[in-house]
Amino acid sequence: MNKEKMYQDLKREFTDKMGRELKREEKEFIMWMVQEHHKEEKKKNDSYFG
Repeated sequence: MNKEKMYQDLKREFTDKMGRELKREEKEFIMWMVQEHHKEEKKKNDSYFG
């Protein structure tokens, strides 16, 4: 799953559960979570193929 799709899915899920639009800090946190996830996935893939 690409970063943008993952971000949009998580943002929608958070918005649905909280019943309101997200604050800027909350959106930044979700983006950080997505970036960290992709870093970990890249590390796993690099070590698997390396």
